Amino acid sequence: MAELRRMAELEFGRVETNPVAADPADAITRVATEEDADLIVVGSKSSDHGTRHLPSVPEAVMDKAACAALVV
Repeated sequence: MAELRRMAELEFGRVETNPVAADPADAITRVATEEDADLIVVGSKSSDHGTRHLPSVPEAVMDKAACAALVV
C-alpha cells in the first residue's frame, strides 16, 4: 500500500488513503461524506467481454452517495 501511495503522489500530488474493514460501498460513501466530497470516482471493469454491467460496488456507491458519483 505504501508503494502505491508513493507512486500516486508522484503522479497526482496529495493522496489520502483510508483503509477500513467494512462493506466497500459503505466505506467509500462514508469517507466521502466525512470529507465533504463533491465527487466520487469509482472504476468499473467489464467481465463479460463487451456488454457493460456495473459491478455491485460502483452501483451501490451511485445509490448511496450524497454527492455526485462517476463510474469509469
